[in-house]
Amino acid sequence: MKYPNRDIVVIGGSAGGVVALTELLSHLDADLPAAVFVTLHVHEATSARLASVVGEKTDLPVAFAADEQPIEPARVTLAPPGFHLLLLDDRIRLIAGPRENLSRPAIDPMFRSAAVAYGPRVIGMVLSGMLDDGAAGLLAVRRCGGEALVQSSETAERPDMPEAAAAAADPVFVGSPSELAARIGELTHGPAGDSPPVPDDLLAELDFNRRALADLSRMDRFGRPAPMGCPACGGPLWVQENRGEERYRCHIGHAYSSLSLLEDQDRALEKSLWVALRTLEERSRLLGRLAERRVHSATGGQIAARARESQAGAESIRQVLEDLGSRTTPPTQGASRIKATDTQRKAPGA
Repeated sequence: MKYPNRDIVVIGGSAGGVVALTELLSHLDADLPAAVFVTLHVHEATSARLASVVGEKTDLPVAFAADEQPIEPARVTLAPPGFHLLLLDDRIRLIAGPRENLSRPAIDPMFRSAAVAYGPRVIGMVLSGMLDDGAAGLLAVRRCGGEALVQSSETAERPDMPEAAAAAADPVFVGSPSELAARIGELTHGPAGDSPPVPDDLLAELDFNRRALADLSRMDRFGRPAPMGCPACGGPLWVQENRGEERYRCHIGHAYSSLSLLEDQDRALEKSLWVALRTLEERSRLLGRLAERRVHSATGGQIAARARESQAGAESIRQVLEDLGSRTTPPTQGASRIKATDTQRKAPGA
């Protein structure tokens, strides 16, 4: 089935994404024949002002999404804090479901829902940001017949997300925000292609977003069991591989790329270590007081030795925590960069 034009634009970004988005929107026409949907990872203090900040330099109306809101062209709709923005049944749905890639709102659920609902009518775009949210979603857009665009690394404040998206989805175009805006203008005035069958794994993942708990017997629709637990809830994880990249999901609905899973494991590990450090230091102090009261008894020396062992364990954990902290220094931009040129289009992964 062919569609008349590409009229759904989905955009995701994180660190540096507000600046890139503002520049991009400033170059779009007020009569754009497409609806624009945006998910940005922003600090809570910034989120309340996001619509006004983004809307300052564009002729398009910009507002946060409302649940059950109809989809309208020539409007920019932002995912509000705390909710995934999904496109279902020609309406916007806001879902306070489990986090994906450590975020809510997350980019992948929005991209995935648009791909399943609108296929070749979708233009997906990943802007500046850290880690790799949006990479799997952009691949979903490609797998359903849509177009993929990515901000060039040299114009991105943080190139992590654009580079991950480019590696995953083979974008049809990579460029600066102004160049991306020009390409959107071209694509929205051109005909959409054929609508391929929607892959079953994307339908399964959309089910996760619609409801917070999946039937364990149907988790094989997503992937195979993984020998590890979910850092968020402790439940078992399933792993899916597509184009050599692994993604993980628990039946509650928490979803991770490999990078975001490592990030959440680090957080869980650090939290556990702080609890262990506090427990050992409290134990050492309690044992020390007992040893003082029984200094002349037969057990006093044994208790004092146990106090020293607890304190030594605490010091070892403190050193591990210091080592973990030294790895949290923000990374510098690497030498690898995506060039701002058209890329040769390849067939998306099945």
